[in-house]
Amino acid sequence: MEQSEENKVHSGQEKYLTYQFMMKRHKLAMKNQFYFEAVLIDYAMLEDRLLSFLWACGAVNAVDSKRIGLGSKHNKHMLMEIYTAFSKNTNPPQLKKISMKIEVCRALLDFARQEYYGEERYLKALHAGLCELDIENLQTTLKQIEEWKDYRNALIHALMNHKVEVFSENLEEFAQNGLDYVRVIDRASQKLKRRKSIRLSARLSIKKF
Repeated sequence: MEQSEENKVHSGQEKYLTYQFMMKRHKLAMKNQFYFEAVLIDYAMLEDRLLSFLWACGAVNAVDSKRIGLGSKHNKHMLMEIYTAFSKNTNPPQLKKISMKIEVCRALLDFARQEYYGEERYLKALHAGLCELDIENLQTTLKQIEEWKDYRNALIHALMNHKVEVFSENLEEFAQNGLDYVRVIDRASQKLKRRKSIRLSARLSIKKF
């Protein structure tokens, strides 16, 4: 598919219409037992919603895949300290990968599990926003997403090398689980997005597009 600028989503309205279209396609795929198509949609929406969650946290500057990076000049060092402390990884996360998006989300939620007594405006806003979420449920969901992702990858590689019944077993449930995880992350993302103080305190735009 051509990845030109004119083919990309450029507004909140376009994103909403794309999301609604994909939800309808998912429902249609499930109804007609096209579970592989449903899984494909699940994966794309999971990546998108995880990125949206990080955006609401001020952990990414923009949602454009070409410009994606950790935070801004103002808060990048703070985010790296959180990421390193809770992930034990000292290398900057490559956020184009879904596994790295999951890892940064986990680190941020672990940060929120602890008390924050500092005076840094961005970290205070971030901590307050995250504490309004169901942190334990989100951590559980992120673990499930990681397991779901690994199984999906194994499933793709096994398609032509295993008996049909091996990869078709529980495929309907697997596809539905993916959509359930999308909804959990989306609800958390939307709740955080309403706390504009998080991105504003990091001197980041509150407009996605």
